[in-house]
Amino acid sequence: MKIILDFDGTLVDSYHCIPEIYKEIEEKYGFKEGFSEAMLMVEDLGDFFGIFERRDWIIILAKDVAEEILRYYWDERMKRQKVLEDVKAFLENINAELYLVTSKDDDKETKYKRIKATGLEKYFKDIIIYGEDFKDLLEAIEYVIDEKDNCVYIDDKNINIFKVVSRFKEVKAYKRKFYPPFPKKLAWNYPKINVEEIDDLRKLLNVIKNY
Repeated sequence: MKIILDFDGTLVDSYHCIPEIYKEIEEKYGFKEGFSEAMLMVEDLGDFFGIFERRDWIIILAKDVAEEILRYYWDERMKRQKVLEDVKAFLENINAELYLVTSKDDDKETKYKRIKATGLEKYFKDIIIYGEDFKDLLEAIEYVIDEKDNCVYIDDKNINIFKVVSRFKEVKAYKRKFYPPFPKKLAWNYPKINVEEIDDLRKLLNVIKNY
Protein backbone atom coordinates (compact mmCIF):
# COMPACT_ATOMS: atom_id res chain seq x y z
CA MET A 1 0.00 0.00 0.00
CA LYS A 2 1.26 3.43 -0.99
CA ILE A 3 -0.26 6.69 0.19
CA ILE A 4 0.55 9.93 -1.62
CA LEU A 5 -0.14 13.15 0.25
CA ASP A 6 -0.07 16.81 -0.68
CA PHE A 7 1.54 19.31 1.73
CA ASP A 8 -0.15 22.73 1.97
CA GLY A 9 -3.80 22.41 2.98
CA THR A 10 -3.52 18.64 3.45
CA LEU A 11 -0.90 18.34 6.17
CA VAL A 12 -0.14 21.96 7.00
CA ASP A 13 -2.12 25.18 7.15
CA SER A 14 0.14 27.78 5.58
CA TYR A 15 -2.76 29.67 3.97
CA HIS A 16 -4.56 31.50 6.73
CA CYS A 17 -1.52 33.68 7.47
CA ILE A 18 -1.33 34.93 3.86
CA PRO A 19 -3.81 37.87 4.13
CA GLU A 20 -1.92 39.20 7.15
CA ILE A 21 1.45 38.82 5.41
CA TYR A 22 0.27 40.72 2.32
CA LYS A 23 -1.22 43.45 4.52
CA GLU A 24 2.15 43.82 6.23
CA ILE A 25 3.89 44.02 2.83
CA GLU A 26 1.36 46.62 1.65
CA GLU A 27 2.10 48.84 4.65
CA LYS A 28 5.86 48.21 4.81
CA TYR A 29 6.52 48.98 1.14
CA GLY A 30 3.88 51.67 0.64
CA PHE A 31 1.67 49.87 -1.89
CA LYS A 32 -1.67 51.50 -2.50
CA GLU A 33 -4.71 50.41 -0.54
CA GLY A 34 -6.20 47.24 -1.99
CA PHE A 35 -2.83 45.62 -2.76
CA SER A 36 -3.30 42.84 -0.19
CA GLU A 37 -6.81 42.00 -1.46
CA ALA A 38 -5.56 42.00 -5.05
CA MET A 39 -2.73 39.63 -4.17
CA LEU A 40 -5.21 37.17 -2.65
CA MET A 41 -6.94 37.13 -6.02
CA VAL A 42 -3.58 36.47 -7.69
CA GLU A 43 -2.91 33.61 -5.24
CA ASP A 44 -6.34 32.18 -6.05
CA LEU A 45 -5.68 32.27 -9.79
CA GLY A 46 -2.13 30.98 -9.36
CA ASP A 47 -3.28 27.85 -7.55
CA PHE A 48 -6.01 27.22 -10.13
CA PHE A 49 -3.72 27.59 -13.15
CA GLY A 50 -0.64 26.05 -11.53
CA ILE A 51 1.45 29.24 -11.62
CA PHE A 52 3.78 28.94 -8.64
CA GLU A 53 6.36 31.70 -9.27
CA ARG A 54 5.28 34.66 -7.14
CA ARG A 55 8.51 36.35 -8.19
CA ASP A 56 6.94 37.01 -11.60
CA TRP A 57 3.98 38.79 -10.01
CA ILE A 58 6.01 40.82 -7.51
CA ILE A 59 8.66 41.98 -9.97
CA ILE A 60 6.01 43.76 -12.06
CA LEU A 61 4.95 45.80 -9.02
CA ALA A 62 8.25 46.45 -7.31
CA LYS A 63 11.27 45.47 -9.40
CA ASP A 64 13.89 47.02 -7.11
CA VAL A 65 12.72 45.26 -3.95
CA ALA A 66 11.10 42.15 -5.44
CA GLU A 67 13.61 39.70 -3.91
CA GLU A 68 13.34 41.36 -0.51
CA ILE A 69 9.54 41.12 -0.59
CA LEU A 70 9.72 37.53 -1.72
CA ARG A 71 12.08 36.60 1.13
CA TYR A 72 9.79 38.27 3.63
CA TYR A 73 6.74 36.46 2.24
CA TRP A 74 8.31 32.98 2.45
CA ASP A 75 10.11 33.56 5.76
CA GLU A 76 6.89 34.69 7.39
CA ARG A 77 4.77 31.97 5.80
CA MET A 78 7.22 29.36 7.08
CA LYS A 79 7.21 30.84 10.61
CA ARG A 80 3.40 30.94 10.76
CA GLN A 81 2.52 27.62 9.10
CA LYS A 82 0.94 25.05 11.42
CA VAL A 83 0.73 21.27 11.17
CA LEU A 84 -2.95 20.36 11.17
CA GLU A 85 -4.18 18.73 14.36
CA ASP A 86 -4.84 15.21 13.07
CA VAL A 87 -1.73 14.82 10.92
CA LYS A 88 0.90 13.34 13.25
CA ALA A 89 -1.45 10.70 14.65
CA PHE A 90 -2.34 9.67 11.12
CA LEU A 91 1.26 9.51 9.88
CA GLU A 92 2.45 7.64 12.97
CA ASN A 93 -0.27 5.00 12.86
CA ILE A 94 -0.93 4.33 9.18
CA ASN A 95 0.52 1.06 7.90
CA ALA A 96 1.67 2.08 4.43
CA GLU A 97 4.54 3.58 2.46
CA LEU A 98 4.11 7.34 2.56
CA TYR A 99 5.06 9.73 -0.24
CA LEU A 100 4.88 13.50 -0.14
CA VAL A 101 4.15 14.92 -3.59
CA THR A 102 3.89 18.70 -3.68
CA SER A 103 4.44 21.68 -5.96
CA LYS A 104 7.51 23.87 -5.66
CA ASP A 105 7.26 27.27 -4.02
CA ASP A 106 9.28 29.84 -5.91
CA ASP A 107 12.05 27.28 -5.89
CA LYS A 108 12.67 23.75 -4.70
CA GLU A 109 14.83 24.78 -1.74
CA THR A 110 12.10 26.98 -0.22
CA LYS A 111 9.60 24.11 -0.21
CA TYR A 112 12.17 21.74 1.33
CA LYS A 113 12.90 24.28 4.06
CA ARG A 114 9.20 24.61 4.85
CA ILE A 115 8.74 20.84 4.98
CA LYS A 116 11.76 20.42 7.26
CA ALA A 117 10.48 23.19 9.54
CA THR A 118 7.40 21.07 10.30
CA GLY A 119 9.43 17.97 11.23
CA LEU A 120 7.20 15.82 9.01
CA GLU A 121 9.87 14.72 6.53
CA LYS A 122 10.81 11.75 8.75
CA TYR A 123 7.50 10.02 7.99
CA PHE A 124 8.00 9.83 4.22
CA LYS A 125 9.82 7.28 2.10
CA ASP A 126 10.28 9.97 -0.54
CA ILE A 127 9.55 13.67 -0.99
CA ILE A 128 8.87 14.73 -4.56
CA ILE A 129 8.61 18.36 -5.58
CA TYR A 130 7.11 18.81 -9.01
CA GLY A 131 8.00 21.80 -11.08
CA GLU A 132 11.58 20.84 -10.17
CA ASP A 133 12.13 17.09 -9.73
CA PHE A 134 9.33 16.35 -12.19
CA LYS A 135 7.56 18.50 -14.76
CA ASP A 136 4.12 18.33 -13.19
CA LEU A 137 1.86 16.50 -10.74
CA LEU A 138 0.95 13.67 -13.11
CA GLU A 139 4.59 12.88 -13.91
CA ALA A 140 5.33 12.76 -10.17
CA ILE A 141 2.38 10.45 -9.46
CA GLU A 142 3.37 8.17 -12.32
CA TYR A 143 6.82 7.82 -10.77
CA VAL A 144 5.35 6.69 -7.43
CA ILE A 145 2.55 4.31 -8.41
CA ASP A 146 3.20 0.64 -8.99
CA GLU A 147 0.85 -1.92 -10.52
CA LYS A 148 1.64 -4.31 -7.67
CA ASP A 149 0.52 -1.89 -4.94
CA ASN A 150 -2.78 -0.29 -4.06
CA CYS A 151 -2.39 3.47 -4.13
CA VAL A 152 -4.27 6.22 -2.29
CA TYR A 153 -4.01 9.93 -3.08
CA ILE A 154 -5.02 12.64 -0.57
CA ASP A 155 -5.22 16.32 -1.47
CA ASP A 156 -7.30 19.36 -0.54
CA LYS A 157 -7.56 20.78 -4.07
CA ASN A 158 -10.24 19.62 -6.50
CA ILE A 159 -8.11 20.52 -9.46
CA ASN A 160 -5.29 18.16 -8.41
CA ILE A 161 -7.63 15.30 -7.54
CA PHE A 162 -9.44 15.69 -10.86
CA LYS A 163 -6.15 15.42 -12.78
CA VAL A 164 -5.02 12.33 -10.85
CA VAL A 165 -8.25 10.31 -10.99
CA SER A 166 -8.79 11.20 -14.66
CA ARG A 167 -5.35 9.83 -15.59
CA PHE A 168 -4.90 7.01 -13.07
CA LYS A 169 -8.12 5.05 -12.73
CA GLU A 170 -6.54 2.61 -10.28
CA VAL A 171 -5.76 5.31 -7.70
CA LYS A 172 -8.26 5.80 -4.87
CA ALA A 173 -8.54 9.50 -3.98
CA TYR A 174 -9.81 11.37 -0.94
CA LYS A 175 -10.40 15.10 -0.65
CA ARG A 176 -9.06 16.67 2.52
CA LYS A 177 -11.65 19.22 3.67
CA PHE A 178 -9.75 22.49 3.76
CA TYR A 179 -10.42 25.90 2.21
CA PRO A 180 -8.05 28.90 2.14
CA PRO A 181 -8.99 32.57 2.71
CA PHE A 182 -9.06 33.33 -1.02
CA PRO A 183 -11.93 35.11 -2.80
CA LYS A 184 -13.21 32.23 -4.95
CA LYS A 185 -11.18 29.24 -3.74
CA LEU A 186 -11.11 28.13 -7.37
CA ALA A 187 -8.70 25.20 -7.11
CA TRP A 188 -10.64 23.92 -4.09
CA ASN A 189 -14.07 24.06 -5.76
CA TYR A 190 -13.43 23.23 -9.41
CA PRO A 191 -13.68 21.02 -11.34
CA LYS A 192 -16.45 19.20 -9.53
CA ILE A 193 -15.29 15.78 -8.35
CA ASN A 194 -16.97 12.68 -7.03
CA VAL A 195 -14.68 11.52 -4.20
CA GLU A 196 -15.14 11.17 -0.47
CA GLU A 197 -14.35 14.30 1.55
CA ILE A 198 -12.47 13.80 4.83
CA ASP A 199 -12.33 16.40 7.61
CA ASP A 200 -9.99 14.32 9.81
CA LEU A 201 -7.27 12.06 8.41
CA ARG A 202 -7.52 9.76 11.42
CA LYS A 203 -10.87 8.57 10.06
CA LEU A 204 -8.95 6.89 7.23
CA LEU A 205 -6.83 4.67 9.50
CA ASN A 206 -9.33 1.81 9.63
CA VAL A 207 -10.60 2.37 6.10
CA ILE A 208 -7.17 2.13 4.49
CA LYS A 209 -6.20 -0.84 6.69
CA ASN A 210 -8.88 -2.88 4.91
CA TYR A 211 -7.65 -2.19 1.35
